[in-house]
Amino acid sequence: MSASAAVKVQAARQVTLGMSLGNDINRWGQSFLVPFLVVMGADERARTWWSPAVLYSCRFVGIILAFVLPQTIPLVTTATRGSFLVVLGLTDFCESQGLGYFPRDATQSFWIAGGLAATGLLYQTMVVDYYSIPFVLQVIVLPITWLEGFVGYIVSLLRSDAERFQKAIGNGPGLTGPV
Repeated sequence: MSASAAVKVQAARQVTLGMSLGNDINRWGQSFLVPFLVVMGADERARTWWSPAVLYSCRFVGIILAFVLPQTIPLVTTATRGSFLVVLGLTDFCESQGLGYFPRDATQSFWIAGGLAATGLLYQTMVVDYYSIPFVLQVIVLPITWLEGFVGYIVSLLRSDAERFQKAIGNGPGLTGPV
């Protein structure tokens, strides 16, 4: 039960972060995008809707970023750290075996590690787990992902209600074992 509560709190934090990001993006949108859209021309009724449309669009983008960033940051961190460890290890190995020059210079090591990190990110985003589909499809599938989370939330509520009901009446006829 505590695991489902932790997931609910995490989702609430992500939505709150998304709203905050959306409001920050909205400041830019209201100052640059709305005047541009008004200049584009429309009838008077449509002009009154530009500001709310930009506000909720910015909030939507902020919420998408809030759900994608916590999954992306560990990918970048692990790829970068791993690539620097490989470069340092390879440099030490080459020096100890006398296999020739391998750059100790920070700039050259940085570019080699960056290339390895980019390769690692590409591998993690295209081959492994959640990022096996392109980002555009992830955005399209996002409502289904939210629906899946909502159904999981409802099931966890029903399960906890069933457990409380079973504890209240005991293991009566038809209620054998844990729910």
